[in-house]
Amino acid sequence: MDKFVRVEGIVSKHVEQLLISSLGKWPIYSNSCILFINYSDFDIPLGARFLYLVDNESREIMYPIQGELVQITQSFLKPFDEIPHGHKTICEIKLDDPSLKLLQSKLPVINARGSARKMFLLATGKEIKEGGELGSDCL
Repeated sequence: MDKFVRVEGIVSKHVEQLLISSLGKWPIYSNSCILFINYSDFDIPLGARFLYLVDNESREIMYPIQGELVQITQSFLKPFDEIPHGHKTICEIKLDDPSLKLLQSKLPVINARGSARKMFLLATGKEIKEGGELGSDCL
């Protein structure tokens, strides 16, 4: 399986204001989403590109996207240069316009972790299913 992150939802404006007051410029880009990311199974560096929105339960690719990981922090508001394996994070993902509109339409806006009913995956490549029948094309 290629690398992926489990997305709980888009941070609310209230949470975004807390990020700004503690860390400064969040978001950096106007065409981005700031997301609550659940525990990561992988170390994923800044600059990683996400190519697919995937259903977390079925592992089926729902939509192609164009996204780049541009900022990472966690609940102690410490900047990171990667999403560390085993950590929950808050990440800014820079997106092209169609991908931004897609995520805004599919993901819930939430105030805290654990409040989303359904999680999605942002995947770095095509190899989504066990066995690799689709093949990898990124990271």
